[in-house]
Amino acid sequence: MTKAEEFMAKGNGLYAVGAYDAAIEYFSRVIRLLPKSAGAYCNRGNAYRHKGAYDQALADYNRAIAADPKFAKAWLNRGIVLEQGGEFSLAITNLDRATALNPLDSRAFHHRGHCHFRLGDPAAAIADFTRSMSINPDLLDNYCLRGLAHCASREFDLAVADCRRAIEHSPRCAPAMVGLGEAYEGLGNPGEAAYWYEHALARRRELSDEERNKAETALKRLRPESASRR
Repeated sequence: MTKAEEFMAKGNGLYAVGAYDAAIEYFSRVIRLLPKSAGAYCNRGNAYRHKGAYDQALADYNRAIAADPKFAKAWLNRGIVLEQGGEFSLAITNLDRATALNPLDSRAFHHRGHCHFRLGDPAAAIADFTRSMSINPDLLDNYCLRGLAHCASREFDLAVADCRRAIEHSPRCAPAMVGLGEAYEGLGNPGEAAYWYEHALARRRELSDEERNKAETALKRLRPESASRR
């Protein structure tokens, strides 16, 4: 094993246990030995991303892509950073490249689906989540997000099926509960809708501001006496 391989292995081991600062140091040692190592830049970018240092992560993904433009993981991870920063259109451009280079990466389709959803294109989101599921049925976040996309498309029966599947695997999945509330309301079942909105709000810390506001507004409409006690 060369020194670079040894440092890379140590960095990967530290990254796996969440020791990101130490991992960054070892990936940096690899880069000093191999200045064009796309893998080392990408791995160091991942460590920076998990620390919340998004600008440094993005810079490393840029370097990885410059070193190897066909390195699918670098395109994927740059797309994820852009997604986390709310730059959904730019993220999609990167994730398009990631899926073209590796059409079997379920995560790339998953993240692209989320970007399409956030940009108000539920049909494209559903297509990507479905493709991601076909590659990796165990990526369970797809069920919740596809359920929310079905709600946005007013496909409420399909939304119920997906959100229930999400809750079956993760009983505390509050966003899926909001999805069920919205779906049942769309199906004309206000009692079941209110039930799920209430359950979601009992886990309000797991909701985004948008999801929490949606549930609170709906509950005021469906059960004003219950909402007034919150």
